[in-house]
Amino acid sequence: MEPQEEKRRFPRLDAVNLVSYTQLDQDNNPVDMGMCKSLDLSLGGVTIRVHRSFDVNSCLEMVMALGDRLIKSSGRVVHVRRVKKDLYDVGVCFTQVEEADRAIIEAFFRERTHSSPGNLDD
Repeated sequence: MEPQEEKRRFPRLDAVNLVSYTQLDQDNNPVDMGMCKSLDLSLGGVTIRVHRSFDVNSCLEMVMALGDRLIKSSGRVVHVRRVKKDLYDVGVCFTQVEEADRAIIEAFFRERTHSSPGNLDD
């Protein structure tokens, strides 16, 4: 069997961070709010672990703690995987991230990839 080709547009890094979310209805009214943690992060989205499920295409507004900074974003649920009873891994594709917040995410990637074990530049 041949290895499966990577379909991701953006590389992901393991990143466990606190995240607050607000689920919005089709009229952008809040319908649910909660706290969770991220599992990984890319410039294109984030995987969060939550104690409830979401429908695919649900819209979320999120605030994520990244180091000592807060990153605000909006996103759309692209997949949901049940881990166990009342625990789900939810993939969220960013639909909006402010330029300054995107720069913070990019800096996070540069720091993490530059300081990774085995990097001869360190």
